[in-house]
Amino acid sequence: MLKVDILTRLFLSVILIFVVGKVLGHLLQSLSNRANFGEKNKEHDIDRMIERQKDILRAKENLAPTSSSVIQTSGEKKSETERAYLQQFQDASLGKNHDMADIKNIIALFDSLQWGDPPIFNEIKKNLANRFSLRIEASDVTRELRFLLSNNVLLSPKFKTLPCYRDISKIVTLAIFLENARQEIMAESLGLFESLARTGPNTASAAKKAFIFTFLSLSGPGSANLLQGVLSGKVQNDISNYNNFSKCKTIILKTSGGEIPPSLDIFISKIKDEAFVFTSLSPLAPLSGKNDIEGARRLFGVNSDYNMDEIKKIYKSMANKRHPDKLAARGVPDKYFKIANDNFVLVKDAYEILKNNYEGEST
Repeated sequence: MLKVDILTRLFLSVILIFVVGKVLGHLLQSLSNRANFGEKNKEHDIDRMIERQKDILRAKENLAPTSSSVIQTSGEKKSETERAYLQQFQDASLGKNHDMADIKNIIALFDSLQWGDPPIFNEIKKNLANRFSLRIEASDVTRELRFLLSNNVLLSPKFKTLPCYRDISKIVTLAIFLENARQEIMAESLGLFESLARTGPNTASAAKKAFIFTFLSLSGPGSANLLQGVLSGKVQNDISNYNNFSKCKTIILKTSGGEIPPSLDIFISKIKDEAFVFTSLSPLAPLSGKNDIEGARRLFGVNSDYNMDEIKKIYKSMANKRHPDKLAARGVPDKYFKIANDNFVLVKDAYEILKNNYEGEST
């Protein structure tokens, strides 16, 4: 018995020494941090954590939050945008005309900036991958969400109401697209713009210039020299400079959709409206002679399977877009008209070659 008693006491003594050692070690480390670096241990606000959990439970039960943490929790500063949505949450809890489920999704989205991956990440990732072969990470979505909050994009007076969850997803998608386009311009790459060019009869180079022109024209008052600046490459620094780019991006995200929040589709439609100018001013590959059938087909993007009606339709579209008179109406500088005229003549010559070849095969 005596031996068992001694072993028991020894065991308890070891445990006590271990516990005391852990406590003293933590205390000494804390004192050392304060002495050497002026660091203060973060105090865990238990009351705040309890109130936060209560609010989450109340939200799940569609009950109105009662703690002051809804608008400004102790030590937790909310952005102006977050406070606006939290106020909308309170209004919905009191029976006002708001979509409670949508608001809760938005609040959870903002909370994800601190507690986890954004819930809209997979949707945005799939969208941009399918359309432009862009590979994005959760950090890209988080970065742009923080950008929206820090610049009060969602509070734009241009919007009739606070954007819903779906609209926020669209705005973030556009913001990521703009940032990726900037990075490709800086790297002198055309990958994204090649994907963009596939959606219309444009070259990657023309799509890139159309992006720069659209981006700068939508984010500023514009000028008669902007088109010439894009054609000469002199305004590319306005995109490369991050501070200037961020200011322009903020303006676009707040206004490019008019009364409704902007979207990638709206922005791309504006790019396409401008792309024909830069396509017209991109020199076409010359024909090797009046019998260069293959060269004519390459110019129209067709093969031997196309019939004459299809070729005629393509010709009319290209001739209409590349007509020099249309470019004059858009303010194209005179020195660029030689390229436009040469392209227009090439289009006509290519059509005549294909027409004569088709008629020769028919006889």
